[in-house]
Amino acid sequence: MNHNFVSYIHWVRSFLVADLKKHLSACGMCPKIARAALPCQASILGGGKAKDLVEKVLLPGNMDSIIINTMPKSGSVYINAVLQAGLGLSPVQIHNMYFPDDVVNINALKEWASGAQITQAHLSSTEFNIWLLGSFVDRMIIHVRDPREATLSWVHFISRMYRENPFELLRIPYVHPKYFMDLTFSERVDWAIDHHLPILVRWVDGWIKYSQKDLFEQPFRVLFTTYPELVNEETALFAKICDFFDIPKGSFVHPNIDKSEAVYFRKGQPGEWRNVFSATQRQRATDLSKSILAHFGWQ
Repeated sequence: MNHNFVSYIHWVRSFLVADLKKHLSACGMCPKIARAALPCQASILGGGKAKDLVEKVLLPGNMDSIIINTMPKSGSVYINAVLQAGLGLSPVQIHNMYFPDDVVNINALKEWASGAQITQAHLSSTEFNIWLLGSFVDRMIIHVRDPREATLSWVHFISRMYRENPFELLRIPYVHPKYFMDLTFSERVDWAIDHHLPILVRWVDGWIKYSQKDLFEQPFRVLFTTYPELVNEETALFAKICDFFDIPKGSFVHPNIDKSEAVYFRKGQPGEWRNVFSATQRQRATDLSKSILAHFGWQ
């Protein structure tokens, strides 16, 4: 992206957001939470269980919207649920949910920009996504996990979805569920290392490259957070997120949301892949991940 193009994105964003706020004010509307309007999101939150958990501890809210962009199988749903409940935000889905070809829905993004909304997605750093996001977004969290850990979790995820909700596997066009499930567990790991892990690495690498551009080439700021922070320093992680979004101190109250399967697929520990992968698999997965490991201090 060149300087003129990014400047144009900033101009479009300022124009659109100003027009939207003017429209809301003229209609007597205020971007506040509406509990009754919370969508079920059954397809990604286990039949609405996460929605029920969040509603029980939901706080009233009236603030700007936030966006969390995550690597799959990195605690995405839990992070979203905690922030939604702890800040009193309404959830909105701004993407098509086809990883890695996740694309922004501009109509949903416009709704998000009305305020007091939260969205979590798996958006890649394509120029199209950056262009659309830049129209309304000025900052975004990029939450990542060691791709070797995320790949192991993904293997378990495919197996569970095959048993419980095979419809969701239609969102992953590069895997044939029946073929995958006919493999032994070790063969599934091999397949995932060869086909899924490289996609994760490219996804993270794309956002690293975006973050390393000169600021005038970035339509919006990004902040990386990691899965180990969620596991080992959860309180500090959410404080870091709130600080990045300029959320006033005291506005976020950490809700008591249990890490059940409704919001936390499986409690994989950092480094678990070392004990599950064979020596050959460990080496191959590490070789394929080398381009991003040092950036996050992953060994």
